[in-house]
Amino acid sequence: MVEDHSEKPLITSEQLRRQGQRACEWLDEEMSVIPVFGKIQKVTGISASLQAFICINILVWKAITGDLAKEIAILVGTAYPFFKSISALQTDTNVEDDKTWLTYWMCYGCFTVADMHVGWILQIIPFYYMLKLMLLIWLQLPLGPFMGAKIIYNWILHPIFRCIGPTIKRFQERHADDMYKLNWDMKANLDDLKKTAMEAGTQVFVEAAMEKMVED
Repeated sequence: MVEDHSEKPLITSEQLRRQGQRACEWLDEEMSVIPVFGKIQKVTGISASLQAFICINILVWKAITGDLAKEIAILVGTAYPFFKSISALQTDTNVEDDKTWLTYWMCYGCFTVADMHVGWILQIIPFYYMLKLMLLIWLQLPLGPFMGAKIIYNWILHPIFRCIGPTIKRFQERHADDMYKLNWDMKANLDDLKKTAMEAGTQVFVEAAMEKMVED
């Protein structure tokens, strides 16, 4: 018998079709959380996944051309996580989703602060805003342990905090009393300033009233 030594494909077209169908079903379920997509789907019959695909293509094109790139980055980085965070807060039984989106917002905050300081340098990189959008999408995609935010936290943020965390804690314990005293002094000074302003305003009002009475 002649053995068939032809290499079998790593993935068949049927498997690709099933994976694509699962991805569309997942995207439909996730995008239906957003009220606008859900209403459009009910009225027009256009699936939420197709709406999301169209919106993503428009955003990508705008990011490539540089039109409203910063605004688009803010929208992509906050819209979907915002709705997912609200859904997570409304469930009391599953704490894993709370940890997931808390991890995302921590990573997003660190990325935003870093981008504020060095973003003007990184803009010389070709397709910087496109890469930025891809990074934000990767951070929030619910891929289990391969979710971007979890990877960034486990491999970067957690080791950094493990190194500087004890130092921050010691500094906080050492200067807690000083910070409390400073806060108290600032509050006392603010109260004195309000009192002085009220007295000065009252004095001006009385003088103006007396002058008016003398004129009459």
